[in-house]
Amino acid sequence: MKKVLFLLAVLIAFVSKAQQIKSIHLLDYNTNEDLMQLSGQIDSLAQKGINTIFLEIDYHFKFKSHPELQQTENVITKSGARKLANICSNYGIRIIPQFQSLGHQSWAENTLKLLTVYPELDLTPGAYPNNDSLYCREWDVMNPKVNEIVFPMIDEIIEAFNAEGIHLGMDEVFLLGSSKSPSTKGMDPAFLYGKVVREFHDYFTKKQGKQLYIWGDRLIDASKYGYGSWEASMNGTFLAIDSVPKDIIICDWHYLTQNEYPSVDLFLKKGFRVLPSSWKDAEAANAFIRYSYAKQDSNMLGHMFTTWGEVPKDSLLEYGSMNKGLSTINENRFHEVFISQAGINKKGNLLVKLTAKNDAIQIAYSTDGSDPSPDSLIYNKPFEYVKGQVIKAVPVKNGIYAGVISEKEFIIHKGIGKRLDFITIPSDKYALEFKEQTLVNGIEFTNSYADGEWLGYEGNDVEFIIDLDSIQKINSVSINFNNKVNDWIHHPQKMIVLGSVDNKAFSVIGSLAKRKTGRPIVQFKVHTPAEVRFVKVIVANQIIPAGFNGDGRPAWIFMDEVIIR
Repeated sequence: MKKVLFLLAVLIAFVSKAQQIKSIHLLDYNTNEDLMQLSGQIDSLAQKGINTIFLEIDYHFKFKSHPELQQTENVITKSGARKLANICSNYGIRIIPQFQSLGHQSWAENTLKLLTVYPELDLTPGAYPNNDSLYCREWDVMNPKVNEIVFPMIDEIIEAFNAEGIHLGMDEVFLLGSSKSPSTKGMDPAFLYGKVVREFHDYFTKKQGKQLYIWGDRLIDASKYGYGSWEASMNGTFLAIDSVPKDIIICDWHYLTQNEYPSVDLFLKKGFRVLPSSWKDAEAANAFIRYSYAKQDSNMLGHMFTTWGEVPKDSLLEYGSMNKGLSTINENRFHEVFISQAGINKKGNLLVKLTAKNDAIQIAYSTDGSDPSPDSLIYNKPFEYVKGQVIKAVPVKNGIYAGVISEKEFIIHKGIGKRLDFITIPSDKYALEFKEQTLVNGIEFTNSYADGEWLGYEGNDVEFIIDLDSIQKINSVSINFNNKVNDWIHHPQKMIVLGSVDNKAFSVIGSLAKRKTGRPIVQFKVHTPAEVRFVKVIVANQIIPAGFNGDGRPAWIFMDEVIIR
C-alpha cells in the first residue's frame, strides 16, 4: 500500500508540475489498422505540441477476461495497443485510454455489448423498447456483477497501453433514481453517482496508483452556473461533488463561446485539478483556453481538444480547433480584455470600462479603431464613449502583448443604461448576472447565445418594461432574436410594443409579426411614433414547427439589445 501511495503522489506531482497538458481526445480508432494509421501521425502531433492522447476504447478490445464482450470481430489487440504506446512514448506522448462508464451504454437503436450480453445489468430493464425516447442506456449501479465484469476489462486495457491512468467518461447520466429503474427508484442520484466514482477510485487509484479522469458535467449545478442540461446536472447528481475524491482530474467540457466559464472556478475552488475541454468551434476553444489559462492556477492543467467524429482520420493534423488553440497556448497569449458599459454619467453619456481576469495585467487601449500597442493609453478608470468610436484594447504584461486584441463598438440609443423591469423572468441558465443590463448595454450581434450577451426564455412569452426617465418621443423599438433551430431556438411569432406616461395605463404603439425564416439572426423592428416614458415589450413564443428538432414543444427565445430610437 505504501508503494502504491508513493507512486500516486509522484504521478500527481508530475501532472501538477507539467501544468500544460496539451491533449487530443480520439474515438472511432477501433482496430489495429486504425492505430497504425494514427501511429503515422504521432511525429507531427508531437511537433505541434500534443503531449497526451485520450483514446476511447470501450468494448473495441480483444478481452481475455470477457471475450464475449468484444464489440466486433476486428478490434484492438494487446500487441496493437503496445505498438502504438511505444511509438507515442518515443515522442514524449502519453496515452490515456478511455472506457465509457455508467452511461453511454447505447447509441440510437444500438445497445453496446455489456447490456446486450447481460441485459440483467441494465439500469432500466424492459423500459424504452428499441431505445425509443432514450438518450443512452446506463448500467445498474447497484448490481455488484457490473464491477466484477468491468474492472478486469479495464485492467487489460490499461496494461496493454502501459497507461498511467484511465478516463472513465461518466458524462450525461440521466436515469439514476428514475421511476423506471427498479434498483434505484426514489434513491438520491448524487449518492448513486458518487458511489460509482468512489468504487472506481478504490480499485484503480488506491490499490493500483492509477490516475482517474472523468468528465465534469454531472458535478455542475445547471440552475446555479448557467449551463444547459447536457453540460450540467438538472437531476441532483451535482451534489456528489463533495463526495468525489479530489485527486481525480476533472475534464470540464464546454463547446460554445462564453465570456466566462464558471465551472472552471467551481472545480478549482473545490480543490480539483481541471482539464478544460473544447470541440470543433475554434473561436469557442480559444475563448475557453484564454479564460482558463489566464488564471495562472497550478491546478488548471492545460487543455483537451475533443473530436467526436468531426475529424476524418486522414485530416487529423488539419483540425482547425486544435491548431488554432495550440497556437494560442504555445505563444503564451492567454489574457483577454472585456469591454463593457459602466452606466451613464451625469451628462447622460455612456461610460466604458475595461477589465481583465488577472489583476497583474495592464490594459492598453485606443478609441480611434487603431490597434493599441504596449505604449498606447493605459486604462485606469471608466471613460466616456463617443458615438461611432471603435474601442480596441489589449492585455499587456512587462511591456509586451500578453493576449489578443478585443474590439467593440457600442450602439447608442435612448434605452442605454435605463432601468429595465422583468414581468416574465428569463432563464437562469444564461446571463446569470446583471440580466437587466444585458438588454440595454449598447452591445448587439455577438457570436454565441451562450456568451452572456443574450437572455434566454425557455418556452415562455417575454414581457418587460423600460423606464426612459422622462417623457420622450420614440420612433422605433428593435430587438435581435437568435434563430439557431438545431438547438430548439426560434425567433418569435410576434412582437408588440406598448407605451405609457405613468406606468399604469398602457396602449399599443406598434406591433410586428413575421413568418418563419432560416436566417441565424432575425431582427424585429417595430415602428412606434409616440411620446412615452415607459416602454413595455411583449414577445410571443411559439411551438417548434414540424420537421425541426424538438417539434411540438415550446421553443427557446434568445434576445439581445433592445434598441430604442
